[in-house]
Amino acid sequence: MKSKKLKKLIKESLNEFQNTPTAIKSSFNNYLFTDVSDDIKSKTRNLIYRLLNFRDNLNMSIDEDHIYISSETGFDFTKNTTNSLQNPSDYLSIDIIKQTGYLFHWRDKRFAFKDTNLYQDVISKIEITFKELNEQNFIEIYGTVLKESGLSRDSNLDELLSL
Repeated sequence: MKSKKLKKLIKESLNEFQNTPTAIKSSFNNYLFTDVSDDIKSKTRNLIYRLLNFRDNLNMSIDEDHIYISSETGFDFTKNTTNSLQNPSDYLSIDIIKQTGYLFHWRDKRFAFKDTNLYQDVISKIEITFKELNEQNFIEIYGTVLKESGLSRDSNLDELLSL
């Protein structure tokens, strides 16, 4: 009987921990973060906005409290090329925590700044950029698929015959 109660208690504790918001779980990281100057804030936002153009070559994870951006294996964003021999030390990651700030890692350098506004500032730009990139990618894929499959010819004939 005691064994069942213990298992139940452990299960309830684990469920409670898993349902705890990310900001609370990562609050101990506040000690890693330093205050950020206005110049660095501006440059960070600029860098993130420019990196969004590489979206198809980046891994991104976004939720209501956190944005994570990292480079894919083999993608050298400094040259905008894919290279299977890329140095693994060129790995890029940006971890934006809504209620804390951001962590940035590239090559052998890391930094962490307090900036509770960064998440709110970049999330709307990310949405706009994704909308534009999704539309561009759709148009490109649509045209390529129709052309390479021969469907565009059939589509043109259907349009002419319907007139």
